[in-house]
Amino acid sequence: MAHCNDNMTSFREANECDIHKYTCPHETWGGISKFFFEIFNIRINGLVIVKDEKEIVCDDETQLPKGVMYGKYAMGVISSVGVFDIDSHFTVTVSRKPISYSLWGPYQRTDWTAGEIEQNFIWRGRLIEKPHRIDRSLVELFEKSRWMVFCFWKEDIEKLIDIELKLFDNILDLDLLSGGLLRYKLPEFYGLKDIAELKEYLKKQYRTTKFHLNDEEIAFDKEQAWFWSKLKLSVKA
Repeated sequence: MAHCNDNMTSFREANECDIHKYTCPHETWGGISKFFFEIFNIRINGLVIVKDEKEIVCDDETQLPKGVMYGKYAMGVISSVGVFDIDSHFTVTVSRKPISYSLWGPYQRTDWTAGEIEQNFIWRGRLIEKPHRIDRSLVELFEKSRWMVFCFWKEDIEKLIDIELKLFDNILDLDLLSGGLLRYKLPEFYGLKDIAELKEYLKKQYRTTKFHLNDEEIAFDKEQAWFWSKLKLSVKA
């Protein structure tokens, strides 16, 4: 569902406009530590810089509190020793605008219920098994189900890409047979030359889009929802 209220997301997954205020203009220790105090109201004694790693291991009490930087951004502060999952521990509030869906568009952050996830798995599986044209009224469902499958996919992403590109070809063939112009309009919509470029665009979507569950969501999935087991029943290679 699309929401207009404030929501939390991983700092590293947030748009630049949502984390702009955390941009540190300093390069010296004195300037950086002062900036952390201005942002978090905490005087730091150490600093760690993260890139793409999953966790931070902090076992030295002498440097606590320790500031955490992600590139040029002051991402947060660690105040105790331990192992910290970066994407669930360091979050930021983002303002959500009403979502506009387009066929094979980018990943949209939105809130999902367990029931909605399962229903979308089933709908996507049926579409893959028996493709049909996607008219305007089905675009939102098409995109939601596409990205829900992506988010809970646990096998090689290339396998999912193969499934989705086959579906892509089938839908465009059916559209062409019915007199539709998706084959020509879609590449133009995304500023691309042709279907071949659009396919490369879709492959890049799947290979580069980042999605992480927080600790609470991981526990719910593992102990109650078993989304991957349900997904495998609906979407078969």
